Amino acid sequence: TSQERISSLNSLLRFSPDEYWMHHFHFGGKRGKSGIALGTTRIHDILVNVVIPIVLLYARIFKDHLVRTHTRRLLADLPPLQTNTITQIIQLQLLKEKAALNSPLLQQGAIQLYKFYCSAERCSECEVGQRTSLSQTMQSV
Repeated sequence: TSQERISSLNSLLRFSPDEYWMHHFHFGGKRGKSGIALGTTRIHDILVNVVIPIVLLYARIFKDHLVRTHTRRLLADLPPLQTNTITQIIQLQLLKEKAALNSPLLQQGAIQLYKFYCSAERCSECEVGQRTSLSQTMQSV
């Protein structure tokens, strides 16, 4: 199941740092607190932003529909990532908090919308932006 795969990936990316990194933050810089490692949140960030895109690219190049299907299912089953500035902007300004970005897939889609449409001020070309603008126009009439 996807949950077993998520657990397996979490354990694959979780590690205990060696002795040097247990007491250093960077080369030459001592750390006050001992131990640094990847937490579950950071592991999920790596999965969503690095591993899954590479695996999906592999599936596209080699036309492997099974890998694509399982990877998309894994992405759908991961918990939402932490919010960031872009997802907060989309949530508040574009979606008006009427829809939740409650999965990594929706969060990544929102970031894509922001980068291609919002930041380039191409609202009239964006289907979501058009609907939002239309509803704002209707409310002001």
